[in-house]
Amino acid sequence: MAALPNPSARIEPSGKGSVRGAGIIEWLRWQSDRFGDEAAVAALRHVPAELSACFDPTKPFLGVDPQKWYPAESFHAFLDIVVQPLSPDVLQAYVDDAARRTMQGLMRRAVSSFASALSSVERYARVTNALFRLMHDTGRVQIVTRGLRQHEATISDWRGHHPVVCRFTIMCQAPIYERMGCTDLVIRHACVATGALTCGCVTTW
Repeated sequence: MAALPNPSARIEPSGKGSVRGAGIIEWLRWQSDRFGDEAAVAALRHVPAELSACFDPTKPFLGVDPQKWYPAESFHAFLDIVVQPLSPDVLQAYVDDAARRTMQGLMRRAVSSFASALSSVERYARVTNALFRLMHDTGRVQIVTRGLRQHEATISDWRGHHPVVCRFTIMCQAPIYERMGCTDLVIRHACVATGALTCGCVTTW
């Protein structure tokens, strides 16, 4: 059973903030299953040296430590290489699948830490920002109940925003709601990269 990462363990700050290694590893795990073990190493070769220095291609999962924080700019540069050849429809499907697999992996590895947070949709709405900040050191998430079975989530002040990471973060909620017993789940994602005023989503079940 995995313990929560130590928030004091950092590599170095970034203008866009930092992301925790635990989430990066789950993405890399999904990427390896989908595209093979060498896909991450091949992509890393195209990332500028000043951004790739925090990763180690000679080690599993690029040497990422789940306990540490990594510059968001470095992860974004890596993602840009990975997703560059994908059409929008394929990219969206891949990101949704990666988000699901990532959150399922995180919930398995830190089940006790998630248990109380996922005891009900009301509880989740109150603690979602704390969960978001486990993986991102900038930004704030607020969930407002809009109906009997509808939540509206808004992300603000997120220096580490990236279109792929935005959809990935939003779609990580799918297995969370399902774990809480929600069925017929529909998540409508909004992103400033596609013209929305704010990033977030409306979730119904």
